[in-house]
Amino acid sequence: MQRSQALDLSARFADLLPLLLRDYATSTDADTPAGADGSNTGVFSRNIVWATQDYEDLGIHADQQITLDVLNANPGLITPRTTKARDAQAVRTKERAEIFTPAWLVNFQNDVVDHAWSGGHEPCDDAILDASASILRPLRPRLPAFNDMSDRAWENYVDRRVLEIACGEAPYLTSRYDATTGEPIGLGGRVGFLDRKLAAIPVSLGDEAATLNWALRALRATFGFELQGDSLLLARLNLLASFDEATSALLGRSLVTDELTEVAHAIARNVWQMDGLTLKSPSGADVVLPVDSFDVTVANPPYQKAMAGTSDRQIYPDFMDFAFRVSPLACFVTPARFLFNAGKTSKKWNRQVLSDPHVSVSLFEADSRRVFPAAEVKGGIAVTLRDTNVSLPPIGSFIPDRELRSIVARVHAVADSFLDQIMFAPESYRFTSVLHVEHPQAIERVSAGHSFDMTTNCFDVLPEIFHDVAHRGMIGVLGRQNNRRLVKFIDRRYVRDHPNLDAWKVALAKSNGTGKLGEVLAPPVLLPPGFAHTQSFISIGAFGTRKEAEELATFLHTKFARLLLGSLKVTQDNKRAVWANVPNLVSKAPADLSIDWGSLVPVIDSQLADFFGLSEAEKTFVNERAQEMPVRTLVCGGLRECISEFCVASHYDSPR
Repeated sequence: MQRSQALDLSARFADLLPLLLRDYATSTDADTPAGADGSNTGVFSRNIVWATQDYEDLGIHADQQITLDVLNANPGLITPRTTKARDAQAVRTKERAEIFTPAWLVNFQNDVVDHAWSGGHEPCDDAILDASASILRPLRPRLPAFNDMSDRAWENYVDRRVLEIACGEAPYLTSRYDATTGEPIGLGGRVGFLDRKLAAIPVSLGDEAATLNWALRALRATFGFELQGDSLLLARLNLLASFDEATSALLGRSLVTDELTEVAHAIARNVWQMDGLTLKSPSGADVVLPVDSFDVTVANPPYQKAMAGTSDRQIYPDFMDFAFRVSPLACFVTPARFLFNAGKTSKKWNRQVLSDPHVSVSLFEADSRRVFPAAEVKGGIAVTLRDTNVSLPPIGSFIPDRELRSIVARVHAVADSFLDQIMFAPESYRFTSVLHVEHPQAIERVSAGHSFDMTTNCFDVLPEIFHDVAHRGMIGVLGRQNNRRLVKFIDRRYVRDHPNLDAWKVALAKSNGTGKLGEVLAPPVLLPPGFAHTQSFISIGAFGTRKEAEELATFLHTKFARLLLGSLKVTQDNKRAVWANVPNLVSKAPADLSIDWGSLVPVIDSQLADFFGLSEAEKTFVNERAQEMPVRTLVCGGLRECISEFCVASHYDSPR
């Protein structure tokens, strides 16, 4: 909708604007009876307020009511977001995470809801696959197949109470235009839930009074709430215009003034002003919802809230929790990182959703710009559906690719042990109290609360503790300094005992890459007994022989291992949990495993694929989706000399 179209709607329904500006959620109208104490006169007392600072340069403040006087004095003041200045759009996107929904995505989500309502219980696997290849974007609403002999009749569909949360200009209720481009959408191509309900009313009813009654029932079962007054007024105007246009087409005549007045009353009651985080009005007053519960909630809610002096707060879980409380069927588009138990959302909340048997994933797109071209959302975008009428296997560990899900299932059917079980975290090596007794000044140079942590910068912070040359009674420590890996030496009494200190292990950078599926790892480092590491690294294994550590390092070079790692690793972090799908084929290998670890890596990949029974399609998937990783010296560059010298002095075998 362009600016001129918004003006047209204001002019077209000028006589109804007083009704459309009413705040029924916190005030009364003439139909409301007086209270027992007589204090309520029954006279309407409030309009909706602006609840935005966008107009303060005109002397219009957020807590002021929107009045006809202001609108008449400033024609075209309230316009759709697509017509606002680019910088104003950017501010609203950053501060309030306003990412408006393209019409194809509205259609997709509403189709998902209708599919579930009509008995489709399975997740939309095809949508997940389309998202990883190419997203189809037709604007063809698919009405359910109605069954007049059940509760899935068209009458039930029309009466179904649908709520759009944080509705903005209400695209999920009526799509008169694409909210991202402003392009108008004709009556037959509209995909909002009110549009769908009105389209479900049979033309064959033939009776004008019955047709209008069902149209009004559809409207009265359509709800939304929005915080910002300008968007709320546009939402109400859009609903009024769509109802007028669709119903006039059904009746073969235009609605008369009394009918439009009734419609405007219903819209102002059903689409109210509320802060979705506090569930109160912008002023903090209690809000009276028009109904206690809903049959469906749908939304593209605000994702985060800008916080001064700290990182942004993720707020979309609050909107999802509200939806889960008030409706059995909820469909949301949100950032996808929570599916991998990553990002800034609460880990407890992540686990709660991932273990919920009513939640499924309808769409996942790793590249957010393919969904929202103007906004980058790290970790991708997901459409999820919660349907309490069905129980499904919980999402658990989300894997978007069908082939990868199958490969992971094959591995778990065969392997009994996985690398997360023999993984040691970056924080696992710690100092002892002896260090602080003998070097009391050290505690003044370490961060508060980290006096025993072998932090990533400990070589710089505690230079008197770490030495370049090994002496008797010392152990080696792998760390980083001046952006390169190196080993320094420390009195063994200063480091706590650790399960793999006196064993062979493989060290890896604690952060690697971006989380792209099948990406290359930083070169693994073979560490012999008598070596620890700082928080710059993780370590895998506590092996009794060098051969076992070498075999593990070789395995980590394979496409097979790195693809399995990528099934859970979607960020740069190499945390223990992301290794839960990578089998331990060294210290607890399956009894019948026969891998020639001395072969070239592509040969080992082929042997692994055959052992785990991968199909030809799955073998192709592994080969195409994982990058080639150059086989590098297992002890990198300048590390070789100091490690080898230390091993000779300590009578350990040095790495080859």
